[in-house]
Amino acid sequence: MDSRDDTYHFNPQKLQGHALVITNFTTDPKWKGGAERDHRNMTKAFKRLGFQVDCHKDVTKSDLKKLLEQYSKTDLNMSNCFAFAISSHGHEVEEIKNGNIVKRHALKMVDGSRFYTEDILAYFKNETCSALEDKPKIFLIQACRIPISKSTDAHKRVGIGFDQGSDPPNLALPSPAQPSLVQPNSAQPNPVKTNPVVNPQGTKSQIYYPPAPVEITLVPCHNDMLIMFGCPEGHYAFGNSEDGCDMFRLFSELVGAWYTKS
Repeated sequence: MDSRDDTYHFNPQKLQGHALVITNFTTDPKWKGGAERDHRNMTKAFKRLGFQVDCHKDVTKSDLKKLLEQYSKTDLNMSNCFAFAISSHGHEVEEIKNGNIVKRHALKMVDGSRFYTEDILAYFKNETCSALEDKPKIFLIQACRIPISKSTDAHKRVGIGFDQGSDPPNLALPSPAQPSLVQPNSAQPNPVKTNPVVNPQGTKSQIYYPPAPVEITLVPCHNDMLIMFGCPEGHYAFGNSEDGCDMFRLFSELVGAWYTKS
């Protein structure tokens, strides 16, 4: 990158870039058509941009690990940039550290295992992939970012995980005898309740509610990396069986418009 104008100057004598494209759950009856459409959109767009595209479907955790190790250790000196795109299921895993809630995004592999997004990025930081130092590295991730603790039907009924422009799924409403475990709160859609604490004297005036734990989301960004998700933090990622997901569909359409004009 030229620090004077924040511009990457590609060498025309080098390969435009390598693109590693992963599409999971292509045999899932509910998502088969959408996954295939995502696969075609990603592949077509990167090829039109001049990338050398390497496509893989329905990979396990060990499969993805081998691919990432292969690309991070491959001689990429003759490549101007690198891109990684994946369409899969995902969620945020919550852990308590030092009294705070730490959320880590994870992708679901076809063998049911998790692959943390931060671990994918780590393969291509300068310390582990010097051939891509000062070169753009693009990561497009189509996967849900809903925390596991907020992905129940009760949460869905009140719209948690959905933006204001979408309707919650058509789930059976709870009966009066079985009220929803989650109550909507427009000011704080994901409320965290804490238990009251009483000091040793036990007087009513000395009862107080400690502050809720701070929520921290870990998505490290190393040098020269662009990371784009298909949905905001704490939300579901959507797509349909005909067009696939919006992110890859729009990406393909924009590249196609540029490709046609050029």
